[in-house]
Order: sequence, then structure tokens, then C-alpha cells
Amino acid sequence: MKRTGLFLLACTLAFTVMAQRADYNIIPLPREVTTDTTQLQRIASGMGIAYDSSNAEVSRTAQFLQQWVKEATGIQLQLTPDDKKAQVKLLLNPKFKAPEASQTASEAYTISVGKKGIELTAAEPAGLFRAAQTLRKSMPVLKDGAEAVELPYVQIADQPRFSYRGVLLDCGRHFFSVEFVKQFLDAMALHGCNQFHWHLSEDQGWRFEVKALPDLAKKGSVRQKSIIAPAKVRLYDNIPYGGYYTQEECRDVVRYAAERYINVVPEIDMPGHMQSALHVFPNLGCTGGPYVVAPHWGVMREVLCGGNPETLTFLKTVFGELCDVFPSPYIHIGGDECPKERWKNCPKCQAKIKELGLTDESKVAVEGGDRRRHRNVLARNEGRRRSCQAETSRHYESQRLLLHRPSAAC
Repeated sequence: MKRTGLFLLACTLAFTVMAQRADYNIIPLPREVTTDTTQLQRIASGMGIAYDSSNAEVSRTAQFLQQWVKEATGIQLQLTPDDKKAQVKLLLNPKFKAPEASQTASEAYTISVGKKGIELTAAEPAGLFRAAQTLRKSMPVLKDGAEAVELPYVQIADQPRFSYRGVLLDCGRHFFSVEFVKQFLDAMALHGCNQFHWHLSEDQGWRFEVKALPDLAKKGSVRQKSIIAPAKVRLYDNIPYGGYYTQEECRDVVRYAAERYINVVPEIDMPGHMQSALHVFPNLGCTGGPYVVAPHWGVMREVLCGGNPETLTFLKTVFGELCDVFPSPYIHIGGDECPKERWKNCPKCQAKIKELGLTDESKVAVEGGDRRRHRNVLARNEGRRRSCQAETSRHYESQRLLLHRPSAAC
């Protein structure tokens, strides 16, 4: 009896290793999935992936798919460009019509699993990438690998519902390595996200290298201690903490993200959340300092001086280099949690309020000179659109002098 039981267990385990089944119940769920579980297709090691080798983006997606299937199942598919008999085909069809005519049409795709094999079809390379991710997520994850995976016949038609599908990573308060950022981007791509909001400055640390201002990152990125208890207790570890990204590392992240059809939206938060910058350039604050890189969390009362002409020069330099590194059409300027206490008691800010005819501190712009001459901090970067925190929209007049044009982004 024992031998019979062991034999049945061995047969069950062997069958489990030999053939596993795909599951199309994934996240996010495609908009149309029609499955026939009575008929099966299969993929196994040695089978090919066909694609147009003259298209670099499609070739890259084919390589991604080969890698993903290998990592999940242990099955080693072969890259067989232009092979009409390949089991898996990546088809770029200019005549392909998206389910819906919208901003996400370029990401639309279909997947067909049937007698002809496994066909992924789209009008644009971005759509094929999304299709490959869907097929990837349908694969079982097998610790010990498998000889083959069975795929129920299916017709999938999909297209993202929203054109902007973003995730924010705050590297200002806590620094994350470039390797981690890339893993984060991989997770975003897996879930169909296309906008990486990269928070690069905070009271607790400055993370972006500005070559014209080398001390900004070198000194502004390091706080001397970090809070390790609830804020009111003020208990610290007394361990210096820091790190920043060089422009070369940022460009590498941008490239890595673009290969996964993700745009990187950089954020430099201002005029509040600037204590790390004020630590390096105390002349840009209303009191003149000294300031420290904040060791604890919360809303700090130290902000950029809105009446100091040097403030605008600083911002032009920072955002000029930021835009040279990041090609994103969106540049995030923060704008949130900016206490007005310092502005109320600052002679320079009060003089600027009077000069611009503003009614109170809530409308102070970080404006360094003539209104017409300096309304364009991002003048060198036509086509960019600002993005900012929701609360900033309540004080639009206080922000609009910073940028070259009004934007629907905030």
C-alpha cells in the first residue's frame, strides 16, 4: 500500500514538473479575454520566437520575452527572427486597430493562442511590449522549472484605460541605489505603469547632481542623523546618512525606463522642502541661516526667499541642468507645504509683494526680478509642462511666474 501511494505521488510530481498551465487571470486584467479551456497550445524549450529583426524595439521585446519565460518556468525559447513556423510570433501590423481611439492606442494589442501558435499583435512597439508582459504574467512561476507549459486557447484584446499611469518613489527622505530604482521600474513595467515620478529633493536630503553647483549634492545630500522614534520624542541615531545620483546615473535610469516604455518625471520640490539646499546656500533663505539638512520629518518653516534675486538664478541653474538630463515633457516642481511665516517677516519678500502688487504672502512668487524677463525659468526647454502638488493650484498666481506657460498638469 505504501509503495502504491509513493508511486502515485511520484507520478503526480512528475506530471506537475512536465506540464504546467497558464492562467490569464492577471493584474491588471485585460479588457477582453475569451478563453477555451478545452483546447490547449504548449510551449517548450527549443521552440522559437519570431519577430522583425530590422526593428530594434521589437527585437528588444523578443529578448525580454525570452528572458522572462526562462526566469519564470525554466523554458529556454530560441530567438528565431522572421521564422514563419515559430511557435511564438511578435507581429507589428500598421493596420491594427485599437479597441478605442484614444491616447493609449499606441499601447493596444491582441494575443491569440490557437492552432497557429501564440501570436502577439500591435500597431506600435509599445503595444507589443504590453502584450509580452501579459503573456509573461500568464506563465506559472515554477521553482524547479518545467518541460513545457500548456496555454488554453484564448483571444485577448487590451488597451490601457488611462494614459497617465504613474508611481512615485521618494528618494529624498530615503536614498535608494540605482540597482533598486531599476528593480522598481521593472515592477512598474510588469503592472503596466508608464510614468515614474522620481522625488529627488527634500528637507532631509538633496539627491540630484548639479554640476554648476557641486556642493549642492555633495553636502546637501548628507544629514548628520535620522530620527528613530515618533516625531515628538526627537530620538536620533546620530549616524550620518546620505547619497545622491550623478547625472550619468540619472541618464542611465532614463534609458533603462525608456526601454520599458516608462517616462521619468523628475521632481525638485520648491519653494518649501528646501532645507537641504539652504544648508549649502544659506543666502537663499529669508533669515540667512545657518540651516541643517533636516534629521526628522514634518513641514519645515525654512523656505526659499521669494524676494531674493539670487533665488531665481539658483532655480534657473538647477532646472536647466535637470531638463538637460531628463527629456520628460513633465517637470515636477512640488509647491506643497510651504509655510508663509518667514515671508511675512522678511523685508525682501515684503518688498517683492509690494512691487508685484500682490495682496498677501500666499501669492508670493519665487521671482527675482522683472516680471516679463523672468517668467521663464524653463525657457531653454520649450514644450515642457510643469506638474505640481494639488494644493498649489489654489495659489496659481504664486507659481505661474516660474514657468514659461500655463499648464493643465497642475
